[in-house]
Amino acid sequence: PRAEEPVSSPQKPTQPEGTRPQPPLDPSILPGTPYRVLAKLAGGGMGQVLDAEHIALRKRVVVKLLHEKLEGRQDLLDRMRLEAQALALLNHPNIVQVTDYGVTCDGRTFLVMERLVGKTLGAEISERRPLPIGEAIAIIQQVLAGLGAALEAGIIHRDIKLENVFLCDGAGGPRYVKLLDFGLVK
Repeated sequence: PRAEEPVSSPQKPTQPEGTRPQPPLDPSILPGTPYRVLAKLAGGGMGQVLDAEHIALRKRVVVKLLHEKLEGRQDLLDRMRLEAQALALLNHPNIVQVTDYGVTCDGRTFLVMERLVGKTLGAEISERRPLPIGEAIAIIQQVLAGLGAALEAGIIHRDIKLENVFLCDGAGGPRYVKLLDFGLVK
C-alpha cells in the first residue's frame, strides 16, 4: 500500500446482531465447552442432568444444564452459581465434587460434577426394604459426616431427601455415600 492509504487490520467475523452463535458441527458437544454429551441421565422443570465426557482429558463427568427457557431467571442463575461455588469449596469424601461451572456459547448455564456409579438411597430402599440395621447406620453416619463438613463451612443443605443421597459402588471395597444437589444451599 502507498503511504497515504490506511492499512486495514484483519477483522474477526462477527455474529449478526440479535443472533446466537452457530452450534458446533458435532451436536453432542456443548457449544463453547470442552464437554461432549454421551446420554441424558435425568430431566425436569429446571434442566437436564447429562452423562458427559471432557473431550481432551477423556474423563467422564456429569453436567447439570439449566433449561434455555429459564436463563432469564436471575434467581435460578444465582442458585446454580451458589451451588457450584459452595460445592467447589467443600472437599469431603461424602460430598459430590464440582469441577467446573460456566455458560455455553449459546447462553446455557451449566455445572460439572464428578461422575458417580451406583444408585440413590431411594432406589436402594425401594429394591431392598428394609435395609439391614448395620448398613443403615453406616449410611446415616456418612450422611451426617457430609452434612457436618458442609455446616463447618457455613453451608446448609436444605434439600436432604433419599434422592439426594447417592450410594456409590466401591471399587472392590465397601459402598460409600455422596450427598448431591446442594441447589437450595444457604
